[in-house]
Amino acid sequence: MPEQNRQIVMVVDDNKANLAIASSMLKTQYKVYALPSAKGLFDLLETVRPDLILLDNGATQEYEQSAEKNRCPLCGIAMDANGMCPKCGYKQ
Repeated sequence: MPEQNRQIVMVVDDNKANLAIASSMLKTQYKVYALPSAKGLFDLLETVRPDLILLDNGATQEYEQSAEKNRCPLCGIAMDANGMCPKCGYKQ
């Protein structure tokens, strides 16, 4: 699929390895923006409207407190030390 026709996914995580893995997994189907911070996300949201935002736990809290929170679908991508998502309770 031509890149200009792909849906946009923004991935926000301060862990560079997680960003690389997510980008690698998604880039064949989506236009991916890999961002190391919520600040970078907020800056990019001024000019780009994503179809989905994937956020780590720290960025999720910042995003939910921002005026951007109703702009597009959001999915938290965090696990605590026990392998459990602190938002929904999913366990690996």
